[in-house]
Amino acid sequence: MPRLYYFRNLPLGALALLALAACSAEPSGSAGPVTSTPSAAYEGGGTLRTNTETASLGAAPSRARPAPPKAAEIIGWQGDDLHRVFGPAALIRRDLGAEVWQYQAGGCVLFAFLYRDGGVAKVKHLEARGGDAAGDPDRCIPNVAVN
Repeated sequence: MPRLYYFRNLPLGALALLALAACSAEPSGSAGPVTSTPSAAYEGGGTLRTNTETASLGAAPSRARPAPPKAAEIIGWQGDDLHRVFGPAALIRRDLGAEVWQYQAGGCVLFAFLYRDGGVAKVKHLEARGGDAAGDPDRCIPNVAVN
């Protein structure tokens, strides 16, 4: 009986050897190892380009930044609109029912004065100070606009 003990695990060992042999064998009808090279590249926007087309494209074009708004367009905006275009204000001061939002970049400081209009604070006035844009909000706005 002791000999049967050694043969009890024989089927499991044979299966392991067969699985290992199957991994190293080439598929039937194969001429050699399979190699793969990329033949196409997805460019986004639903376009698929082949290698020859991709090589001539160069760097992907960057998205154009929208033109910054003019001061006259900003009048009437709410705080969310300012945040969307200029990002978070460097300073928000609240005085006697008014809010002054301050943005600073490129050597100029833009002040947006918001007053309550029907319960909602809206931009009623803009001022620019510092640098070449002093007194002209339209010259300061491109410096502080982030989107």
